[in-house]
Amino acid sequence: ISAIDPEDCDELSGCVRKLTEQGVVVVVSGGNEGSNSGRRPGFAPEAITVGALDYFNRVTSFSSDKTVINTGTSRTYDKPDVWAYGQKVNAAKFDPAGYEHKPNHELATQKNGTSMAAPHVSGVAALLLQEAKSKGVSLNAAQMKKILQASADPLQTGNPYVRSEGGAMNPNKALDYLRKNLDKIKKRLF
Repeated sequence: ISAIDPEDCDELSGCVRKLTEQGVVVVVSGGNEGSNSGRRPGFAPEAITVGALDYFNRVTSFSSDKTVINTGTSRTYDKPDVWAYGQKVNAAKFDPAGYEHKPNHELATQKNGTSMAAPHVSGVAALLLQEAKSKGVSLNAAQMKKILQASADPLQTGNPYVRSEGGAMNPNKALDYLRKNLDKIKKRLF
């Protein structure tokens, strides 16, 4: 178990808290050190921390997960909050010097990691924020986390040690869940 003290936390976790208090939904990578590990600011309770899955919704061997205790509230919680595809993800390759010097230079690459999974969650979060806004609703970070977790698919993993309060992000289910709960969110019952 790792501990986070909300009154005396690291700088990045403190920034996550401040941004969340200002209405920003913060999505962070969980880390790539394997089970029973993690890194800050992924421990921050306000952050939507993302773990990495393969294309069969199985937790990758490198994806971090950790139980965290908030020393201010004595509440324990598991991180990551939600999981997304993070193995063999096609991405733009940043290598401007190589591009200029090689005529057949590849502009894309495949990468693994929670840093490849987090943008998937960020994109879905942006779509959910826009959908809610179009209906006159402003979502906060806690509501976004609840929507993503409640609409997630179960993880397909044979690893009994993987901890998570959420499952595999499902964008279609998340949008449906938001639409079904808009009245509750408007009335602040959510």
